[in-house]
Amino acid sequence: MAAGGARATVSHIEFLGSHSRVYMIVEGDTISAMLLGDDLPDVGSEVWVSIRPGAVHVFGGTCL
Repeated sequence: MAAGGARATVSHIEFLGSHSRVYMIVEGDTISAMLLGDDLPDVGSEVWVSIRPGAVHVFGGTCL
């Protein structure tokens, strides 16, 4: 991921009450972010993302 962030495509949004989990594709990998409120990007839209050091959780393996 570039120092200033990376371009991502929103693939799915889960509405979870007061927050939502937004799934995005970045360079072929899926990442997700928790967002508060209802100001959310549209599925299929492109957004810029950056990750705060120390605020990431990485899970290995594959999902079925």
